[in-house]
Amino acid sequence: MNKKIIRSNMVKRTHLIDGLLSILERRVKKAERLLLEELVEGFVDKLQVTEGGQVRNTLHNKRMMASIDDVFDDFARTAGVELAKTVTEAITKIINFNGQYYRTFTTQAALLPISTTVKEFMSSWLGLTKDGKVKPNGYLDTLIKDTTVKNYVKDFGMRAVIGQRGWMESKKELKNIIVGAKGKTGRLRQYYRNFVYDTYSHVDRATAEVYAEKMGLNFAIYEGGIIKTTRTFCRERNGKTFHRSEIEKFDPKVAKPPNYNPMTDLGGYGCRHHLNWIPDTAARLYRDDVDSFK
Repeated sequence: MNKKIIRSNMVKRTHLIDGLLSILERRVKKAERLLLEELVEGFVDKLQVTEGGQVRNTLHNKRMMASIDDVFDDFARTAGVELAKTVTEAITKIINFNGQYYRTFTTQAALLPISTTVKEFMSSWLGLTKDGKVKPNGYLDTLIKDTTVKNYVKDFGMRAVIGQRGWMESKKELKNIIVGAKGKTGRLRQYYRNFVYDTYSHVDRATAEVYAEKMGLNFAIYEGGIIKTTRTFCRERNGKTFHRSEIEKFDPKVAKPPNYNPMTDLGGYGCRHHLNWIPDTAARLYRDDVDSFK
Protein backbone atom coordinates (compact mmCIF):
# COMPACT_ATOMS: atom_id res chain seq x y z
CA MET A 1 0.00 0.00 0.00
CA ASN A 2 1.37 3.43 -0.94
CA LYS A 3 0.19 7.03 -0.99
CA LYS A 4 -0.41 6.96 -4.75
CA ILE A 5 -3.01 4.17 -4.50
CA ILE A 6 -4.69 5.75 -1.47
CA ARG A 7 -4.79 9.15 -3.19
CA SER A 8 -6.27 7.63 -6.33
CA ASN A 9 -9.07 5.99 -4.33
CA MET A 10 -9.82 9.22 -2.46
CA VAL A 11 -10.03 11.20 -5.69
CA LYS A 12 -12.36 8.60 -7.19
CA ARG A 13 -14.69 8.94 -4.19
CA THR A 14 -14.85 12.72 -4.50
CA HIS A 15 -15.37 12.57 -8.27
CA LEU A 16 -18.08 9.94 -7.92
CA ILE A 17 -20.17 11.91 -5.42
CA ASP A 18 -19.60 15.25 -7.18
CA GLY A 19 -20.66 13.62 -10.44
CA LEU A 20 -23.78 12.10 -8.93
CA LEU A 21 -24.71 15.45 -7.39
CA SER A 22 -24.28 17.13 -10.78
CA ILE A 23 -26.65 14.62 -12.36
CA LEU A 24 -29.24 15.23 -9.64
CA GLU A 25 -28.82 19.01 -9.98
CA ARG A 26 -29.58 18.85 -13.71
CA ARG A 27 -32.63 16.69 -13.16
CA VAL A 28 -33.94 18.93 -10.37
CA LYS A 29 -33.59 21.93 -12.71
CA LYS A 30 -35.60 20.07 -15.35
CA ALA A 31 -38.20 19.08 -12.74
CA GLU A 32 -38.63 22.62 -11.44
CA ARG A 33 -39.34 23.92 -14.95
CA LEU A 34 -41.96 21.22 -15.38
CA LEU A 35 -43.47 22.03 -11.98
CA LEU A 36 -43.70 25.73 -12.87
CA GLU A 37 -45.46 24.94 -16.16
CA GLU A 38 -47.96 22.69 -14.40
CA LEU A 39 -48.68 25.26 -11.67
CA VAL A 40 -49.21 28.05 -14.19
CA GLU A 41 -51.49 25.90 -16.34
CA GLY A 42 -53.31 24.17 -13.49
CA PHE A 43 -53.68 27.09 -11.08
CA VAL A 44 -52.64 30.60 -12.14
CA ASP A 45 -54.21 30.52 -15.61
CA LYS A 46 -57.52 29.36 -14.14
CA LEU A 47 -57.90 32.18 -11.64
CA GLN A 48 -60.66 34.76 -12.13
CA VAL A 49 -59.17 38.18 -12.84
CA THR A 50 -60.65 41.69 -12.99
CA GLU A 51 -60.50 43.80 -16.16
CA GLY A 52 -57.65 45.66 -14.52
CA GLY A 53 -55.67 42.45 -14.17
CA GLN A 54 -56.15 41.88 -10.44
CA VAL A 55 -56.78 38.39 -8.99
CA ARG A 56 -60.31 38.36 -7.63
CA ASN A 57 -61.18 37.33 -4.07
CA THR A 58 -63.94 34.92 -5.10
CA LEU A 59 -65.19 31.53 -3.98
CA HIS A 60 -64.04 30.10 -7.33
CA ASN A 61 -60.47 31.28 -6.76
CA LYS A 62 -60.44 29.98 -3.19
CA ARG A 63 -61.63 26.61 -4.43
CA MET A 64 -58.86 26.67 -7.03
CA MET A 65 -56.40 26.29 -4.13
CA ALA A 66 -57.22 22.56 -4.23
CA SER A 67 -55.70 22.41 -7.72
CA ILE A 68 -52.27 23.08 -6.17
CA ASP A 69 -52.55 19.74 -4.36
CA ASP A 70 -53.54 18.10 -7.65
CA VAL A 71 -50.52 19.56 -9.44
CA PHE A 72 -48.11 18.35 -6.77
CA ASP A 73 -49.75 14.91 -6.71
CA ASP A 74 -49.26 14.65 -10.47
CA PHE A 75 -45.71 15.96 -10.15
CA ALA A 76 -44.94 13.26 -7.56
CA ARG A 77 -46.17 10.54 -9.93
CA THR A 78 -44.05 11.79 -12.84
CA ALA A 79 -40.99 13.95 -12.13
CA GLY A 80 -40.98 12.90 -8.48
CA VAL A 81 -40.64 9.23 -9.42
CA GLU A 82 -37.75 10.05 -11.75
CA LEU A 83 -35.99 12.05 -9.05
CA ALA A 84 -36.47 9.20 -6.58
CA LYS A 85 -34.98 6.81 -9.13
CA THR A 86 -32.00 9.13 -9.62
CA VAL A 87 -31.40 9.29 -5.88
CA THR A 88 -31.68 5.54 -5.26
CA GLU A 89 -29.41 4.69 -8.22
CA ALA A 90 -26.82 7.16 -6.91
CA ILE A 91 -26.99 5.70 -3.41
CA THR A 92 -26.44 2.20 -4.80
CA LYS A 93 -23.34 3.43 -6.64
CA ILE A 94 -21.97 5.05 -3.48
CA ILE A 95 -22.50 1.87 -1.45
CA ASN A 96 -20.89 -0.26 -4.18
CA PHE A 97 -17.93 2.12 -4.40
CA ASN A 98 -17.24 1.70 -0.69
CA GLY A 99 -17.17 -2.05 -1.18
CA GLN A 100 -14.50 -1.59 -3.84
CA TYR A 101 -12.56 0.94 -1.77
CA TYR A 102 -12.26 -1.30 1.31
CA ARG A 103 -11.36 -4.26 -0.89
CA THR A 104 -8.00 -2.47 -1.17
CA PHE A 105 -7.24 -3.35 2.45
CA THR A 106 -8.47 -6.95 2.74
CA THR A 107 -9.52 -10.04 0.81
CA GLN A 108 -12.81 -10.49 -1.03
CA ALA A 109 -13.72 -13.39 1.28
CA ALA A 110 -13.19 -11.29 4.41
CA LEU A 111 -15.14 -8.39 2.94
CA LEU A 112 -18.19 -10.35 1.77
CA PRO A 113 -19.99 -10.68 5.15
CA ILE A 114 -19.25 -7.02 5.92
CA SER A 115 -20.65 -5.94 2.55
CA THR A 116 -23.82 -7.91 3.26
CA THR A 117 -24.18 -6.23 6.65
CA VAL A 118 -23.63 -2.80 5.08
CA LYS A 119 -26.28 -3.30 2.40
CA GLU A 120 -28.82 -4.60 4.92
CA PHE A 121 -28.13 -1.70 7.28
CA MET A 122 -28.35 0.96 4.56
CA SER A 123 -31.50 -0.53 3.04
CA SER A 124 -33.16 -0.60 6.45
CA TRP A 125 -32.15 2.98 7.25
CA LEU A 126 -33.09 4.44 3.86
CA GLY A 127 -36.26 2.41 3.38
CA LEU A 128 -35.25 0.42 0.30
CA THR A 129 -36.45 -2.99 -0.85
CA LYS A 130 -34.02 -5.81 -1.71
CA ASP A 131 -34.16 -4.80 -5.38
CA GLY A 132 -33.38 -1.16 -4.58
CA LYS A 133 -36.90 0.30 -4.84
CA VAL A 134 -38.15 2.99 -2.44
CA LYS A 135 -40.51 1.67 0.27
CA PRO A 136 -43.68 3.74 0.91
CA ASN A 137 -43.29 5.99 3.96
CA GLY A 138 -39.62 5.05 4.39
CA TYR A 139 -36.87 7.63 4.95
CA LEU A 140 -36.20 8.33 1.26
CA ASP A 141 -39.89 8.28 0.38
CA THR A 142 -40.78 10.90 2.98
CA LEU A 143 -37.67 12.93 2.13
CA ILE A 144 -38.50 13.13 -1.57
CA LYS A 145 -42.25 13.67 -1.01
CA ASP A 146 -41.73 16.41 1.57
CA THR A 147 -44.43 19.13 1.39
CA THR A 148 -42.13 22.10 2.08
CA VAL A 149 -42.28 23.45 -1.49
CA LYS A 150 -46.01 22.79 -1.81
CA ASN A 151 -46.67 24.73 1.38
CA TYR A 152 -44.75 27.73 0.01
CA VAL A 153 -46.89 27.62 -3.13
CA LYS A 154 -50.16 27.30 -1.20
CA ASP A 155 -49.20 30.27 0.95
CA PHE A 156 -48.42 32.24 -2.20
CA GLY A 157 -51.79 31.25 -3.72
CA MET A 158 -53.77 32.31 -0.69
CA ARG A 159 -51.97 35.66 -0.51
CA ALA A 160 -52.62 36.27 -4.19
CA VAL A 161 -56.36 35.60 -3.83
CA ILE A 162 -57.03 37.25 -0.47
CA GLY A 163 -54.77 40.20 -1.29
CA GLN A 164 -56.24 40.53 -4.79
CA ARG A 165 -52.79 40.89 -6.26
CA GLY A 166 -51.98 41.62 -9.85
CA TRP A 167 -52.20 38.53 -12.05
CA MET A 168 -48.92 39.20 -13.84
CA GLU A 169 -47.24 40.05 -10.54
CA SER A 170 -48.48 36.77 -9.07
CA LYS A 171 -47.26 34.82 -12.07
CA LYS A 172 -43.80 36.37 -11.66
CA GLU A 173 -43.76 35.64 -7.93
CA LEU A 174 -44.63 32.00 -8.59
CA LYS A 175 -41.73 31.76 -11.04
CA ASN A 176 -39.40 33.21 -8.41
CA ILE A 177 -40.61 30.65 -5.85
CA ILE A 178 -40.12 27.65 -8.14
CA VAL A 179 -37.09 28.47 -10.30
CA GLY A 180 -35.62 31.50 -8.50
CA ALA A 181 -34.48 34.90 -9.75
CA LYS A 182 -31.49 37.28 -9.61
CA GLY A 183 -28.97 34.62 -8.67
CA LYS A 184 -31.20 32.97 -6.07
CA THR A 185 -32.25 29.35 -6.51
CA GLY A 186 -35.88 28.30 -6.41
CA ARG A 187 -37.50 26.49 -3.50
CA LEU A 188 -37.33 23.05 -5.11
CA ARG A 189 -33.57 23.22 -5.65
CA GLN A 190 -33.11 24.81 -2.22
CA TYR A 191 -34.89 21.88 -0.63
CA TYR A 192 -32.89 19.27 -2.55
CA ARG A 193 -29.62 21.04 -1.77
CA ASN A 194 -30.40 21.40 1.92
CA PHE A 195 -31.70 17.89 2.53
CA VAL A 196 -31.49 15.41 -0.36
CA TYR A 197 -27.96 16.34 -1.51
CA ASP A 198 -26.63 15.82 2.03
CA THR A 199 -28.07 12.30 1.95
CA TYR A 200 -25.38 11.27 -0.56
CA SER A 201 -22.63 12.30 1.83
CA HIS A 202 -24.42 10.76 4.82
CA VAL A 203 -24.79 7.45 2.97
CA ASP A 204 -21.11 7.49 2.05
CA ARG A 205 -19.97 8.30 5.59
CA ALA A 206 -22.37 5.87 7.28
CA THR A 207 -21.36 3.10 4.89
CA ALA A 208 -17.69 3.83 5.47
CA GLU A 209 -18.20 3.86 9.24
CA VAL A 210 -19.68 0.35 9.19
CA TYR A 211 -16.76 -0.96 7.13
CA ALA A 212 -14.25 0.81 9.39
CA GLU A 213 -15.81 -0.59 12.56
CA LYS A 214 -16.05 -4.14 11.24
CA MET A 215 -12.50 -4.03 9.87
CA GLY A 216 -11.01 -2.38 12.95
CA LEU A 217 -9.85 0.75 11.10
CA ASN A 218 -9.16 3.70 13.39
CA PHE A 219 -7.58 6.32 11.12
CA ALA A 220 -9.23 8.30 8.34
CA ILE A 221 -8.13 10.93 5.86
CA TYR A 222 -10.45 13.95 5.72
CA GLU A 223 -10.86 14.57 2.01
CA GLY A 224 -13.09 16.39 -0.46
CA GLY A 225 -11.01 19.27 -1.71
CA ILE A 226 -11.44 23.00 -1.24
CA ILE A 227 -13.81 25.19 -3.26
CA LYS A 228 -14.93 28.81 -2.92
CA THR A 229 -17.66 28.00 -0.39
CA THR A 230 -15.59 25.63 1.77
CA ARG A 231 -15.96 26.61 5.42
CA THR A 232 -13.00 27.20 7.75
CA PHE A 233 -13.69 23.98 9.67
CA CYS A 234 -13.17 21.88 6.53
CA ARG A 235 -10.32 23.99 5.16
CA GLU A 236 -8.35 23.29 8.33
CA ARG A 237 -8.93 19.52 8.10
CA ASN A 238 -8.88 18.84 4.38
CA GLY A 239 -6.18 16.32 3.44
CA LYS A 240 -5.22 15.59 7.06
CA THR A 241 -5.33 12.22 8.81
CA PHE A 242 -7.21 11.76 12.09
CA HIS A 243 -7.64 9.03 14.66
CA ARG A 244 -11.17 7.98 15.58
CA SER A 245 -10.80 9.60 19.02
CA GLU A 246 -9.95 12.93 17.35
CA ILE A 247 -12.87 12.72 14.94
CA GLU A 248 -15.24 12.12 17.83
CA LYS A 249 -14.23 15.53 19.21
CA PHE A 250 -15.06 17.42 15.99
CA ASP A 251 -17.35 20.35 16.74
CA PRO A 252 -18.11 22.72 13.84
CA LYS A 253 -19.56 25.99 15.10
CA VAL A 254 -21.15 26.89 11.78
CA ALA A 255 -23.99 24.93 10.08
CA LYS A 256 -23.99 22.36 12.86
CA PRO A 257 -27.14 20.18 12.67
CA PRO A 258 -29.13 19.05 15.73
CA ASN A 259 -27.86 15.78 17.23
CA TYR A 260 -24.57 16.32 15.41
CA ASN A 261 -22.67 13.09 14.69
CA PRO A 262 -19.02 13.79 13.73
CA MET A 263 -18.74 10.50 11.83
CA THR A 264 -21.62 11.25 9.46
CA ASP A 265 -22.08 15.04 9.63
CA LEU A 266 -18.41 16.15 9.55
CA GLY A 267 -18.51 19.89 8.74
CA GLY A 268 -22.29 20.22 9.08
CA TYR A 269 -25.01 21.08 6.58
CA GLY A 270 -23.81 21.03 2.98
CA CYS A 271 -20.43 19.53 3.84
CA ARG A 272 -18.96 17.77 0.79
CA HIS A 273 -16.06 16.07 2.59
CA HIS A 274 -15.54 12.39 3.33
CA LEU A 275 -13.69 10.13 5.73
CA ASN A 276 -11.41 7.72 3.88
CA TRP A 277 -10.65 5.09 6.53
CA ILE A 278 -7.26 3.40 6.33
CA PRO A 279 -5.38 0.73 8.34
CA ASP A 280 -2.59 1.64 10.76
CA THR A 281 0.07 0.57 8.25
CA ALA A 282 -1.23 3.15 5.78
CA ALA A 283 -1.74 5.78 8.49
CA ARG A 284 1.99 5.61 9.24
CA LEU A 285 2.59 7.10 5.80
CA TYR A 286 0.86 10.27 7.00
CA ARG A 287 1.55 10.44 10.76
CA ASP A 288 4.49 9.62 13.01
CA ASP A 289 2.41 9.14 16.16
CA VAL A 290 0.15 6.26 15.07
CA ASP A 291 1.38 3.89 17.80
CA SER A 292 0.65 6.46 20.54
CA PHE A 293 -3.08 5.86 20.09
CA LYS A 294 -2.88 2.19 21.08
